[in-house]
Amino acid sequence: MAALWLGIPCPTADPAPARPESPTADEIVQRLLERAETLTNRMEGVCLGCRRLTVLEELDSRGNSRERKLKEHLVAITGRGQKATLVQMDGKPLSESDRRREERREEGHRDKFGSRKERSSRQSQALDRALLERFRYRLVGMSEMEGRRTYELGFEPIAGGRDGKVADRVLGRLQGRLWVDADEFEPVRIEAELSDPVSIGGFLAVMDQFRMTVVRRRLPSGYWVDERVDTHVGGRRLVQRFHGHMEVTQDQFAVVPSPDPDTGGAAQEFREQGRVSAEAGGR
Repeated sequence: MAALWLGIPCPTADPAPARPESPTADEIVQRLLERAETLTNRMEGVCLGCRRLTVLEELDSRGNSRERKLKEHLVAITGRGQKATLVQMDGKPLSESDRRREERREEGHRDKFGSRKERSSRQSQALDRALLERFRYRLVGMSEMEGRRTYELGFEPIAGGRDGKVADRVLGRLQGRLWVDADEFEPVRIEAELSDPVSIGGFLAVMDQFRMTVVRRRLPSGYWVDERVDTHVGGRRLVQRFHGHMEVTQDQFAVVPSPDPDTGGAAQEFREQGRVSAEAGGR
């Protein structure tokens, strides 16, 4: 008070730095797209190997497993794409003929049910413009995941785009939440579900339940990878109900020599290094 009366300037606290304004939902999605489109450059000369475990379950009406199948793939990932090599079924190594037969079955499944714009298993599965532009986004807020700040976006399908193969019809009805890393604009988590039922066989089969969770993480090297994809489906065939569950997990990531996913050499090298044990089998 004395300083005021004497005309002596009073020391004042430094003003708190202004918090940067959050980008809009459209700006976040644009940054997400730009990040995805630089994947090839960011992984130039780099190949990541990993183990992929896929659990497929047919469930009864109470959610109990009636039939369970476990597949193990060795995967080589580059900026240009990826190559998955099936090596075990239900914990048992496959002969070359059995492996080729099962891979043909997987390819036929992708051809029948995959999106018309879906890339094959040999190509990159990064988010692209065609996928992102299927939805309308809104910024819900910010949250923290694994110690990192994320933008939380709600999304819903844009009208139209409900025709095509099963995957296209499902995508045209998905709504949910998307978490995007605030520093690197990588997708961190996706939670999605159907807004309304999907016909998968005319009037003979309808899917009325679909829930999917995708979890991604940042490796110490700075690369982001899919760690887990968990999917539940339900519906009816004629008058019978069906329920299914698929969980895909990837682990044991390591840099391997081959930069070319088409050769399959990276997956073989990954295996020979002992990164994946034949006894690993389950989770």
